Amino acid sequence: MDAILKMMAVLTGNKKFEDAQNRTGHKDRKEEVASMRTFLDDAWDEGMEQGLERGLMEHLIRQIYKKMLLGQESAQIAEDLVEEEETVQEIYDVINRSLSEFDVEKVYLELKDKEMAAV
Repeated sequence: MDAILKMMAVLTGNKKFEDAQNRTGHKDRKEEVASMRTFLDDAWDEGMEQGLERGLMEHLIRQIYKKMLLGQESAQIAEDLVEEEETVQEIYDVINRSLSEFDVEKVYLELKDKEMAAV
């Protein structure tokens, strides 16, 4: 189990695999990792949730971008999309800075970095 967790930590970059691998190294704490299947199921579910969240955010970014190209302001876009004006304004500002070289992934990552910095 230790070797598999170590390999998964390296391949995925997911800190949870590393944490679990560290826990299994202590014989008195092996019970913390109930089973490899349960651990992998939890990691899979978390990955699916993160993927869905990213997909929804990228869709919203694309919608805002298209409306910006039509000349709409952030308040109107928020109303049209039934989204919080603050959220739309934040995305609007990031897109506006990179409008000539729009890349949905770069916009998403910049927003995610801002979110992480705020925490």
